[in-house]
Amino acid sequence: MTDRIERFDRERKYLRGAQIVAMVLFFINWVIFCGLEISGSGEGKFAKTMLIFIYAFVAALVLIGIRLRRNAYLINHDPVLKEALNNELVRLNRLRAWKAAFFGMLVCLVMTGILSQLFEIKNLFILSSAVIVGFGTRNIVFYLLDR
Repeated sequence: MTDRIERFDRERKYLRGAQIVAMVLFFINWVIFCGLEISGSGEGKFAKTMLIFIYAFVAALVLIGIRLRRNAYLINHDPVLKEALNNELVRLNRLRAWKAAFFGMLVCLVMTGILSQLFEIKNLFILSSAVIVGFGTRNIVFYLLDR
C-alpha cells in the first residue's frame, strides 16, 4: 500500500474509534437521563447536567460524522483509494453490521417492553433508545469486523 492509502485508512479507523467512544458515553448519559425522567426527578441540577453532557456528545458525534463523511467522499472519488479501501470484505462487513443492528434494536425493544410492564415509560424514550442502540450496534460491529 502506498503512504496515501495508509493515511486515509488510519484516519478512518481513528475516526470510527472516536465515534464509538462518543456514542458509548452518549448512551450511558442517555440511560441515566431516562432513568431520572422515569423516576420523576428530572427537574434537578443533576438531570440538567446530564442533558448538557448529552448535547456535548451529540455535537461531538456530528463533528466526527462530518469528518467521516468527508473521508468517505475523498475515498469514493479516487479510483485507487476506492479499490483499496472499499473492497468486497468491507461491503460484506457493512451488511453484517446492519444485521447486528437489527437484532440489537430488537433486543432493546424487547427489554423495554418487559420494563414497561414494571414502569411507565414514555414512547419517545423507547423509540429514541432503540434507534441509538441500533446505530451504536452497527458502528461497533462494523468497527470490530473492519479491524
